[in-house]
Amino acid sequence: MERSEMEEDIKKKKTKAVTSDVWRYFTKLGPGDDGIDRAQCDGCKQKFKAGGKQYGTSSLKRHLDRF
Repeated sequence: MERSEMEEDIKKKKTKAVTSDVWRYFTKLGPGDDGIDRAQCDGCKQKFKAGGKQYGTSSLKRHLDRF
């Protein structure tokens, strides 16, 4: 195995740490049928898209502001 292949394998295994405070109030559900990660509000059980750059935590924060 070449060095570049090993580096790619290591990058695939690393996961980013959760840094937003909203994750105290939401549970990550994993990808939906469309492959986009989902999150569920621990209070009302509503589900949201929450993954990647397009679906960040802003919508989750707005949901919390309504309560």
